[in-house]
Amino acid sequence: MAGRIPEEVIEKIRIQNDILDVIGQYVHLKKTGRNYFGLCPFHSEKSPSFAVQPDKQLFRCYGCGESGNVISFIMKVEALEFPEAVRVLGERAGIELPREEVTHENREVQQKKEFMLEAHDKVTKLYRHILLQTEYGASARNYLLNRRMQIATIEEFDLGFSPDRWDYVTRFLEKRHYPLPLMVEGGFSAVKKVEEFLTNSAAASCFLFMIRKEEWSHSEPGRWVMNSRNI
Repeated sequence: MAGRIPEEVIEKIRIQNDILDVIGQYVHLKKTGRNYFGLCPFHSEKSPSFAVQPDKQLFRCYGCGESGNVISFIMKVEALEFPEAVRVLGERAGIELPREEVTHENREVQQKKEFMLEAHDKVTKLYRHILLQTEYGASARNYLLNRRMQIATIEEFDLGFSPDRWDYVTRFLEKRHYPLPLMVEGGFSAVKKVEEFLTNSAAASCFLFMIRKEEWSHSEPGRWVMNSRNI
């Protein structure tokens, strides 16, 4: 399969990344017996229940139940998929991963990914414009300002506000020649069929912000739902 990381390379990366060293960059650990303990990075706690076992190269939280090896730890703590976590640890260990074979199939995947990221960028700017510079966004804007949120913060985190129209983003992207299947896959449209009319029910009358995954070069919309009539 093109792009698949060989098992022997994955194992080499796992071995070259000592779990105690890696987790120690995220959690303050204290040795107790053969193991090391610290506050769990995956849930809130006051007493350390997060254990690292150097001899087994494993971790386990006795509070929330999270467990695994160094790769699964990076996946969880950095919110990465398995291939991205392996690549991060590979770079840390100075291990070069095999280059992905360029095929028609993965070229199409890359083009679709770039197309989708471009669409996310346009929609982010649209929502931010509505929130900051339109009459429709005035009530939502005042809602945030009254709670002492600064304009600079809104701009820094790409906060926006979506109109109370289910098809707003669908129409916006259609005019810019983005196909409906791509909009659905990208999370812009939750498709419903009402009298043969496709509408966007993914986000309406709510605050939005973009969740960015830099290692994956990926963005996805987060939503803070709030009916504009209640602002």
